[in-house]
Amino acid sequence: RDAAQELESKQQARDALSEEVSKVEKKTATIEEEAAQHDSEVESFTSDVEKARTEQEDAKIGLKDAESAVRNAQRERADAESEAKGADQGIKVFEKRIQDLRKQIKDQRRETAQHRSAKRRQSG
Repeated sequence: RDAAQELESKQQARDALSEEVSKVEKKTATIEEEAAQHDSEVESFTSDVEKARTEQEDAKIGLKDAESAVRNAQRERADAESEAKGADQGIKVFEKRIQDLRKQIKDQRRETAQHRSAKRRQSG
């Protein structure tokens, strides 16, 4: 009878341990699932961070390109303004030359008219 009770007691202990092992296995499985979920979230977050860094680098490059384009445009504008000033100076020189030529033509006409009038007086 003692052997039967001992066997019964050992079977109950084994059943209790088996149930405890089952609970621990369930908890382990749950923890592993959560760990896998966290790993997935970390991977996703890491990927997002890498994408953001890439976008930031691209934005920095774009900004440098834009700044360079602005500097080039400013240089081109300064060159164009310089050319415009040169053209203005050229125009002023030509206008002065035209004015001088008109004066010469006017003077020559006056001289020609005076010569004609002097010839008429001599012949008349």
